[in-house]
Amino acid sequence: MEYIEEYANFIETLSEDSFNRLVVEFEKEYWETNDVSLINGPYDGGNDVRVVIDKQDLKNTIQITVQKNYEKK
Repeated sequence: MEYIEEYANFIETLSEDSFNRLVVEFEKEYWETNDVSLINGPYDGGNDVRVVIDKQDLKNTIQITVQKNYEKK
């Protein structure tokens, strides 16, 4: 479990742009697709992720946030 804390510490040092790139690259690898984009919604402080697999949108909603109080999202 020590590596989880190391990852968290590393992620906290990233700029917003670098964090966004990390998320997109992770999602590409996870879903095995190159068609991943972040869609920033107004007023929510987070990003939704759009994933397209075989020319179809993934129907699951993926939301990324860096807010500490994420349980209320």
